[in-house]
Parts: sequence; structure tokens; C-alpha cells
Amino acid sequence: MSTDPRPVVLLGAGGHARVLLEALRAGGAVVHGYIAPSEAGSRLGDVPWLGDDEALAALASGFDAVNGVGSAGSAGRRAAAHAAAARAGLRFRTVVHPSAVIDPTAVLGEGAQVLAGAVVGVLARIGEGAIINTAAVVDHDGVVGAHTHVATGAVLAGDVSVGEASHVGLGARVRQGVTIGAGCVVGAGAVVLEDVEDGATVVGVPARPLSHGRSS
Repeated sequence: MSTDPRPVVLLGAGGHARVLLEALRAGGAVVHGYIAPSEAGSRLGDVPWLGDDEALAALASGFDAVNGVGSAGSAGRRAAAHAAAARAGLRFRTVVHPSAVIDPTAVLGEGAQVLAGAVVGVLARIGEGAIINTAAVVDHDGVVGAHTHVATGAVLAGDVSVGEASHVGLGARVRQGVTIGAGCVVGAGAVVLEDVEDGATVVGVPARPLSHGRSS
């Protein structure tokens, strides 16, 4: 159960926000409402809409933020939502689903999200706002940069480092000791055996560069 009495405000109302809503409730957190451009398309059921970004400042004194904006291959929108809430003075709640397994020596940054069935191993470090999604694995001594998304079922073997604002796709596998740079995309199902340069997109088995110079 959650030991933090402050209620939570979700940023966003799509699929990732819905997953976070269930994780928060499973941990005993109270979700006060959500921030989004409008109520249209919300997937949060009866959770009330609180307004757009202009409503953030009024919430800073009494609520924590949880970033429910997914990355969908680019961390840009997600990082922008985080920045807007931070400028308004909100602090970010770190979310850990009760079924996740996190070694006591691991370190989670502010606003990190470790979802159902995920594993974070010995001495791993997860950056602020990063997502370790459902059933993903970050093994021993792994480093995941701020706002990076390790997608559902992806596995980072021991000593893997992933830079900021990258996306490791659904079911991808990364060999032990590999370094993936900042602003990268690893395609779904890829098997990464070699280091990946900043801004590169890699796909396939074994993974090969598709493009460079991606901006997030």
C-alpha cells in the first residue's frame, strides 16, 4: 500500500495513463484527476478532467504528478509534459506496481515508473521519468536514462546502458555490456549485439542502423 498521503494528478489520459491509473490504485494511491488538452478521448473512466496545462500551477501545493504520456517511439511529448509540470512546481511520484521486483540496491529516479511484472536488478539505476514497462527486465548494473522507455517485454542484460530519451521497443533484447546512446530507437523485437550511436534507429536480428539524426 502507498505510504504517501498526497493525492496524484495524472498527465495525459491515453493508454499509458490508464495502465498507470491501475498501478497507482493497486498500490493504494488516490488519483484526484488528470490534465489533458480536453476531455475528448479519455481512457480513464470516471477520473475527472482538471483542465489543460494552465491548471497545473493551482495543483502544485497539494498534489503529486504522474506522467501518463507515452513515448510511442519518441520521448518528445513525454519530456515536454514532465517539463511543464516541473515548471508549475509539482513533484513527481515514483510509481512501482506491487507485482514488480526491484532489488534493494537499485535506484529509481523521481517519477520513474516500474510496471506490472517488471524486474529491476542489482545496482541498476533508472533515471527520472523513465518507464520500465510491463514484464520488462533491466538486469544487474543496468543504467536507463531520464525519460527513456523500456517497452513491454524488453530485456536489457547486465551492464547495459541506455541514454536519455530513448525508446527500447516491444520485446527487444540487448546483449550484456552494450551501450545505447541518447535519443535512440530500438525497434520491436530487435536483438542488439553492438553499441548504438546517439540518435540512431536500429531494427532487426541482429539489429542494424536504419537512420541517424533522430531528434526527440
